[in-house]
Amino acid sequence: MSQEFRTQSANKESCIGKLQEMIADAYLEPKERKLWEGIGDKGKKIRREAKTRRSDVKASRRAGKNFSKGDW
Repeated sequence: MSQEFRTQSANKESCIGKLQEMIADAYLEPKERKLWEGIGDKGKKIRREAKTRRSDVKASRRAGKNFSKGDW
């Protein structure tokens, strides 16, 4: 509560002004964030190679069972 002025309304305005100043001083500017740009070329290559290896493993399991692609 403020008692600087003779009237209640002037003291209220003074308190509101002080509160606004305190809030403005405490406010932190948000950091500027970098946007995610997606997967890079190296990551794409690694992912493709991993998928190929996994596909080869699965194909080798199917090869010994006399199944063609549409039979299972």
